[in-house]
Amino acid sequence: MYAVFAVLLLALAGCTVLAVRRRGAAISEEALGFGVIGAAGLALLAVAVLVVGRLSAVPGRAEGLALLGLGGFVVYLLAAWVVLLWVRREVVGHGGRETHPDCESQRRVASARARSGPI
Repeated sequence: MYAVFAVLLLALAGCTVLAVRRRGAAISEEALGFGVIGAAGLALLAVAVLVVGRLSAVPGRAEGLALLGLGGFVVYLLAAWVVLLWVRREVVGHGGRETHPDCESQRRVASARARSGPI
């Protein structure tokens, strides 16, 4: 039974990578990173489920590990979503600009220095 959970974990990891890569330019680099890292974690969990299932003498230990990992993946994706929303609100929320106000002020200072010439 643990092999079925391992296959499901691998399938979910593959679907996660496909979904993130298919969105392409529609998502940020951070979201792409969250998706790929989460999928890699699921693949490692699938390997761990296979190893624990093969070596464990206690029945159900590998299945429990798989279900715990799936729950952890859901919590990870929710945390990534909250972080991405928070970062987007911090960046876009300042007057509708796509850049952070500190970056904009640094650009103004740099352009003013470039116009004034050497000191």
